[in-house]
Amino acid sequence: MRRDIELYDALYPIWLALNQLQAMVGDTYLVASSEAYAGSLPIYKYAKASGDVAGEASLTELKRQFVHRGRKKGTDKKAP
Repeated sequence: MRRDIELYDALYPIWLALNQLQAMVGDTYLVASSEAYAGSLPIYKYAKASGDVAGEASLTELKRQFVHRGRKKGTDKKAP
């Protein structure tokens, strides 16, 4: 039992640091995703509105990023 407590005490700072690192990486990922979305949205809207055939492959790639992922009808209801 004593060895378990020593191991727990030794691992706790490592566990804490890893959790903090994971939170920071997650936050950075979300910010990068948001900034990429915000930066490419005007380009996507312009390309879509202009019907530029030369950029069709790029438009298809951007379209994948902007697929509406809203709630489906009937999913707003609370479970009984």
